[in-house]
Amino acid sequence: MPATPAHRKTDSSKSRLGRQTLKSKSDLIHQMLEVLGRPVVLALLSALLGFLVHQLLSGPPTAKLKLPIVGAKKGDWFPFLQAQWRNTLNTKYALLLADTKYRDQPVLFPTFGASNLVLLPRSHAQFIVDQPDSILDIKIQTDESIQTKHTIVTPSLVHDPANVKLISVTLTSQIGNLVSDLADEIYESSGTTGAIQESTANFELLEIAMAYARAVPSAALILHFLWRPLRPLVAPLITLPIRLYTRRFVKLLLPEVEKRLVEYDSRRSSGRDNHEREPNDFLQWCIQHAKATGSPKEWKASLLAEKVLLLNFSAIHTSSLTITSAILELAASEQKYIDDLRIEIEKVLAEHGEERSDESAEYVKRAARAFVTTSIEYIAFGHGRHACPGRFFAAYELKLTLAHILLNYDIEIRGDRPKNSWYGLNRVQSVKATIRIKKGGLSHG
Repeated sequence: MPATPAHRKTDSSKSRLGRQTLKSKSDLIHQMLEVLGRPVVLALLSALLGFLVHQLLSGPPTAKLKLPIVGAKKGDWFPFLQAQWRNTLNTKYALLLADTKYRDQPVLFPTFGASNLVLLPRSHAQFIVDQPDSILDIKIQTDESIQTKHTIVTPSLVHDPANVKLISVTLTSQIGNLVSDLADEIYESSGTTGAIQESTANFELLEIAMAYARAVPSAALILHFLWRPLRPLVAPLITLPIRLYTRRFVKLLLPEVEKRLVEYDSRRSSGRDNHEREPNDFLQWCIQHAKATGSPKEWKASLLAEKVLLLNFSAIHTSSLTITSAILELAASEQKYIDDLRIEIEKVLAEHGEERSDESAEYVKRAARAFVTTSIEYIAFGHGRHACPGRFFAAYELKLTLAHILLNYDIEIRGDRPKNSWYGLNRVQSVKATIRIKKGGLSHG
């Protein structure tokens, strides 16, 4: 059928539109080539290409160790990079492979974000413990793991020896005096959210501390995936939530810090040191230590507040994951295990629960000692001079929390225990796991 004028007009419009589209694409390509041809851009692209080629051909420094590469297969063109990809996609399988196939020898375990990882067999554990910090420095590993330089507002606080001493010596020596307060805090925290908000003045601080504890490892993980020279450029954007949480936490705690500093100076100036009882907590210990140094910068209020935030960060994940795992295991186990634990807890409380004597404190110490004693075979808290300095307090915290739950609540899981999830090299409880819970236990029937 002959084309009508309307059809010819439509075809003509489409033709013009097509030519305009081609012209637009041509102009866009021309502009892109013009930008890419600029010396600065060309230099940056060349450097990036060179880096990628170097990584493909040589891999990280550990690749020169000539050790077996977990995840590499015969015939791989780039065994290190291909193993890195496979191990990242299925870390659980890769770790099982390393444990079964290479159990008694050191191996390279490349994953994205941890390309320099070397796995050592259990027989090397004592060798690692014996190495001086000049050979194996845990501070370097910590800084790399959480990207301290980028994720912590005041990085120097992370390795402040004063903090370690306050936790390992002062906190440990005060555990007997803190157990009662800790038990009260656990009891109050187990109520409804509304009750917590009404009875706990630091509820908002806790919320910020938990958000901060989630933000730091998340930001560190993202930074691990970035080319190292790019991290200082991108880090300010990625770590923005961390800086905001830090600022909010410091702002909320600042009035209390400043109040305590004034009270401390007032007691010293009036000679009332031995007549008034000071608060017995980490913040007060930090103030006492700072004042003892004689350096005003040590008792800067914002710095003291950030120390408290970092202490919370170091304890939140370890304690919460451990107690969650214990609860899930018990909820999925036979009832007799819970009953046995309840009987044991009731027996201890009947014998020592209401006492506040030195004998009672000593009993509690003996009960927790087995849990925190480290060895080459038991490294839940690490081992050697770098073992967790707060493990003694953590033991009390975990036991008191579990005892409170078992005595006051019935818990169960319908079906099997939820499977753990893998996040890189970390295996944690499923974030979707749920349990059934109701008032019960020995205290209610």
